Amino acid sequence: MDRQFEQPKGGLKIALVLIANNVLLGQDLRRKVSLWLFALVEDLESFKSFPWGSYVYMMTIHYLRQGFRSANASRKVVAHYNLTVSIGQY
Repeated sequence: MDRQFEQPKGGLKIALVLIANNVLLGQDLRRKVSLWLFALVEDLESFKSFPWGSYVYMMTIHYLRQGFRSANASRKVVAHYNLTVSIGQY
């Protein structure tokens, strides 16, 4: 397993992309890596200075809101269905 990368620090860049994608962003290991991560890692200083904490926090809030919206939407459908069944029984 003695492979050489074509660019200097190529292994480091791949490791940073995998850490950002799979750990920080919590992506599924089977999904494709976003292209913007590859572009960001090309300049290591911009990768280091990227506001990861703010970005991950805002993504977490976004996904939580989506989850609550879909949970509320399914409750309305279930409540409507239960009311329909109750009226039909009398």
